[in-house]
Order: sequence, then C-alpha cells, then structure tokens
Amino acid sequence: MKKFCCFILTVCLLASSLSAVVFASDDISIVINDKVVTFDQMPVIVDGRTLVPLRGISETLGAEVIYTQDTKRVTVTRDGVVVKLKIGSTEAYIDHTEKTLDVPATVISSRTMVPVRFISEAYGSEVKWDADTRTVIIKDNGTSKGKLAPLKSDLHRPVPTEFEKSNKIDDVLYFGVSEKSKKQLPDETLGTVILDGETGFLTTSVKNEQYGKVETYKDEEGKTVLKIKSNELLSQTSNYIVKFTETPTGEVAAEDSMLMMFDIRCTEGGQDNGRGIIQLQLEETTSGKYLKAVFDKVDFPKEWTRVYLPCTGVKDATSFGIRPGLAVQTIEMKNFRLINYKNNVPFDALPKTELNLDFLTPGAKWREDAFKRIENLRKGDFTVIVKDKDGNVIPDADVELDMFEHEFQFGTSVRNQYFNNPTAAEKLSENFNAGVSEAAMKWAPYRDEATRKSAELYVTKGSELGMKNLRGHTLYWEVPGKTPSGNVMVPEDVQQLVKDGNKEKLIEEIDKWAEEILPKFRGKIADWDVTNESLGDRLIVELMGNDIYKHYFTVARDLDPTSDLYYNETEAFARQDDYFKLIDWYEENQVDYDGLGIQTHRDYMNVLYDMNQVVAFYEKIRAKTDKSIKVTEYSCSIEDEFIQADYTRDSLISAFAEENMEGFLFWGYWDGSNFEARSPFYDKEFNLKPAGKAYQDLVYNKWWTKDACAKSDKDGKAVIRGFYGDYDVTVNVNGKVTTQMVSFHKGYDNILEITIE
Repeated sequence: MKKFCCFILTVCLLASSLSAVVFASDDISIVINDKVVTFDQMPVIVDGRTLVPLRGISETLGAEVIYTQDTKRVTVTRDGVVVKLKIGSTEAYIDHTEKTLDVPATVISSRTMVPVRFISEAYGSEVKWDADTRTVIIKDNGTSKGKLAPLKSDLHRPVPTEFEKSNKIDDVLYFGVSEKSKKQLPDETLGTVILDGETGFLTTSVKNEQYGKVETYKDEEGKTVLKIKSNELLSQTSNYIVKFTETPTGEVAAEDSMLMMFDIRCTEGGQDNGRGIIQLQLEETTSGKYLKAVFDKVDFPKEWTRVYLPCTGVKDATSFGIRPGLAVQTIEMKNFRLINYKNNVPFDALPKTELNLDFLTPGAKWREDAFKRIENLRKGDFTVIVKDKDGNVIPDADVELDMFEHEFQFGTSVRNQYFNNPTAAEKLSENFNAGVSEAAMKWAPYRDEATRKSAELYVTKGSELGMKNLRGHTLYWEVPGKTPSGNVMVPEDVQQLVKDGNKEKLIEEIDKWAEEILPKFRGKIADWDVTNESLGDRLIVELMGNDIYKHYFTVARDLDPTSDLYYNETEAFARQDDYFKLIDWYEENQVDYDGLGIQTHRDYMNVLYDMNQVVAFYEKIRAKTDKSIKVTEYSCSIEDEFIQADYTRDSLISAFAEENMEGFLFWGYWDGSNFEARSPFYDKEFNLKPAGKAYQDLVYNKWWTKDACAKSDKDGKAVIRGFYGDYDVTVNVNGKVTTQMVSFHKGYDNILEITIE
C-alpha cells in the first residue's frame, strides 16, 4: 500500500482576485483533535464557503504535500490516500475517484486554500462548524477512504476452482530438484579435454586486484589448487574477475556439447549459511557482445564438492573466468577440466549441479514470516448490517461472502495475438485482473498506425476480458539507437535533436508526445511507467541532466491526474547503489511520482536471487520512500521447470507479503509468444506448467475467500474476515434472499448495509 512520501509544499503564487467578499482570516479558529492550532493563513469564507489552508491541516494530520509551480498542481499523500487538485479549478481526485470542489482551490497569501468539506472527504475526518464561536473543528481517528471502495467492474472472470492442495495458507506446492542433476557422467573417451586446470591455474589474470588475492599451491596428492580470496561483497561482480589466460585447444562451435567440471570448497567466510558462492563465465570475446555459454552461480560447502556445468550454444566460447565477489570468502578449486563432446553426447544428456537454493525449500523461515504478514496485511474484517425496509436491524440473518476479484493486481503483458487467439484470450481472462501493453504505447512504435490500433485494442479488449487495472508502458524510454532486438524507442528525429544539442526543440517534442498519448487514454489507464530503465538508457538525460526526470513527471501529472506515475527499472536489484542514489535524487528534488516498478526478469540461474535478500530489498524501498511498489515484468525462462515453479511461487509470496506492494505482473504467459523462450505459465499447446499450477494455487486457492458464512447478531451485524477484493454478498432471511456486489478494499471502513424488503 502506498503511504506518504517526504515532500514539502512550496507555494509561490499570489492570490488571484476574488469576486466575492472574503472575511478576515483571524475571525475563524481551527481545532484539530481537541487542540487549537494556528497557521500563517487562517480560514476564510468565500461565497458562504469556508476555505481552510490545505498544507497546514494536512501536515498536522501527518500528510505530506508537494506543489508544482509550473502546472499549479498539488499532490497530498497520507496513509495510502493520494489527493490531487489544481489551483483555480474545482477538479480534484481522491485516489482515482474524481471529486468536484464547492469552490475552486485558490491561493491566499501564498497558501493553498480548499473547502473545509474536502478535508473531510479526503481524510475521512469528522469536520464540524461551530457558528457561535466561528470555529472549524476537525476530529481525526486515522485515515479512512470511506465506507466502501467504488466497484470498478462487476465482471466475474472464469477463475480456476480445482486445486491439488487445501486452501491453508502454508500448504503450498513444492517441486524440488529435477532429474537433470541426477544424470550420469558420460564416457569421457567420447570427448576431448580442451582446458585443464593444471596449466590454466598457473596463468591467471586478475581484474581489480584490490578486491582480493589469488595464489596456487600443490596438495598432498600433487594436484594444483587455485586459492582465491575475496575481501569485499561487490554489488557488481564484474568488478573482480579471475581469468585463465590459457584458452581451450581447438575450435568451439555453437552446437558443441561441452561439460565443465571441478572440485571446490569454501575454507573461510562465505554466505550467511556458511557456504561459498562464485559465478562462472565461459564467453566469446570476438563479437564484442561477450555472449556466454556458461554464466552460472555455484555455491558449495566447506568440504570438497564436485561440480558439473554443461555448456553449449555459443561459437568461440573460449574465455573462462571466475567472479568471487559474491561474498567475503576464501575458496579453493582443483581438478578443473572442460571437456568438448562435440555431437557425440546430446547436450540434454549432460549432468548439471544445481545451485543450492535452500531458501526455496519447505520450512524456510522467510516464507513462514511472509505467511504471517500476508494474514495481517492482505485481509480485513468486513461488516454486513442487515435491516428491514423500516430501518430495523435483523438478527440471525444468514450472511455469505464469495470473492470474485482481488484488490491486488495480478497481471501480464499483452500483445495482439493474446486477444486474437481464442484459447489465449480464454487463459488471459482466467488468470489475470491486470495488464500492460508490451510495446504499443511506446514513443517511436506509437507513430505507426497499426501500433496505435494495437494500443486501442489493448484498452478495449483487456477491459472486456476482466483486466480492470491497465498499465501504460512506457512514456519515456531513453534508448540510444536501437534496442538489442533492433527496435527504436525514441524516434530517430528526436535522437537527432539530442545529437545536435537542440534542447529547446527537444523539450517541445517531449511535451508534444505526452500531449498526444496521455489525454487519449486518460481515465482508462490505472498507472503509467513515466520513465523506464533509467540506469542503463540515458540518451536524453545525458544532454539535459536529471532535471528532465522531474519534467517528465510534471507533464504527466498535469495531463493525466487520474493515473499513478511510476519509475520502472530493470536493474534495480542488481545495481542497488546506483538505484537508490537515483531514488534519493527524486526525493530530494520533489519529483511528483507515486510508485516504483521492479521489472524482475529472472531468466537465468545466476539471477535467481535469495528471497531473504529480495524481501530486504522491498523493505528498503518502503523505508526510504514509502512509495507503491509493483513487480512489473516478471519472467523466468529457466529450463528446469521445477526450479522455475519453486522460484515463481516464492517470488509471488515475497511480493504479496510486502506492505507497499500493489501488483505482480508477468512479462508474457505462453511459450513462443513472449520475448523469452519459456514462460512460467503455459507451453505452446496451453498445457499448464508447474509454475502455472503454483500461481493458480496461491492466487485462487490460498489467497481467495469463498463460502465465508456468518449469522447477524442482535444488532443485525455479521463480521467476516477475508482477503481484500470484490465480493458477492448474499443475505438470507427466512427464505428471502438478497445479493449485492461490493468492494471490500484496504483502507476503507468496509461496512455494508443491506435492506431486506
């Protein structure tokens, strides 16, 4: 849930002329929670409406406020409630709901003034006017968004209903280790040793020797042992690499089946669990792309352990290196060999030592803690009061709650083929209440007429299939030239303006693009990725400086105040120092944004990060910013479907257990239709994979409230605890049955009164 961010209101406008009589501000007093308060601008009366200072009252109630002078927009955030208004306008928003002020928000003596009734609506506070003492009395018992959330959609998606496990929250599916690690070692005579540690260990080079020490010695059997010391935990493992200067003998073809094997142990330090960990790479260096046949993490105990890593698919993969900076540790390696079996042994027949992912195993403490947080954060008490037509309460009424939609956003990226293929559309509706267009809303692609139609199709068809929370992706993605897949993100004429250093014309084009797309989809998009992958792609910011980020968000807020604004990043976890440095800049410079999107592409074994670290990362974001968080682009193209399933299961659990997390969106759900070869959900024939089963079991079995029953008490009240979402509420009084659809969402009072005729 998003809460307040640390912004300070700095209003520098002078009051516009008022056509009506304004009473002196010192004529009116303010009492907040039984305490008399004074501000440099006290309340005034305009046309019979009492206006109060927004900043003073908001900050007294614990809210944070940001004012953008260029657009005259004010954003106030308090305990999950976001209030947006504009000076001189009666238009205002409480979260995504539009409100109309009695009189326009205005500025008097450099202070923003709003109708006192709006304070009540925004914060759920009790506001009274004492005419005798000319006092505004505000009683606040914590923020409430109101009795009930507005129902966005009454569509009932065809969600899964059959599961292998019970609905007990900790009775989750576990898949364990696949058969690949159990395969037998092929006959070595079928291959050739093309790289041997006995000579390779003796001719190593070290990148950045200040991070550690490398030496060799002979053990009691006369074997050469490579000893590597790492004296610092590095956020970027590429900063410390130990490489063989000796290269494999003979040519390496892309289709060759090769097997890397060695013995390894950790003699000192290591991870928190006492195990050592390194990352291995076997790459080509001729193309300049450094394509890797192996880029795996390996962890290991204090005792000597044999490791097998198969590798293939990269021509001229002859440069071998070790990255030890994943822990402060001393590791030793011996008996290293790289065997090339050519086509004598199929690649799939080679054994592989899997990374020890103990955080995925049953009973992991982080997961047990997450289950407890989910019970506390994702569920609430829902009150149903049953009355007759005369307003009398009815005791002993049968009340039943059946959930038909989550408040939390579970979604996927979409392409046209997801809508045009009947089976794909069916599975889309079955699994997701949220969506994001993969490419149709990006700057350069949107200039194509077919792409514009795709964006419109996404909005209309997505909503029809039950994706009630749609994301806009992405307003500004500063890719220089083309993406690795050959797509242009910033129009080429705009890129030329950057090259020419034409800042004035560049700003015009930036604003022109925002003015083209944001109003078109205003009110239809729940949130926008305003910036994307800023750590890696900085075409425009390199010319304009970081201030361009603030400009992006200022323009977006003004053109579409109905949607939440996100900074979306793919390297957030891997480059945390750089990431939080940029986030700090956002905070220090009062960028008016709502949330942070964490892309979360986990397509290789080396990026299957420990869930303990993932949970800590989410908490660090919350502690530093208190912004909304979404997993925006989860993918997991791991070949081993069991590891894929276990990691996807726990990625969902860790996200759902985070207080500020509001959504989890996959980057495709069907093999062959998304940017990576393997999806966690379905194969090409739409057979549900293990990870898909884990998802459905969590979302529609563990985290889904159904057939929840209670009887109303003597006061006509029935209280039922359930997961936040949309419900069918059915009341039966002596055979008279009434059903009503209602949203029970977090932050609301969640009190429903039902009348039985």
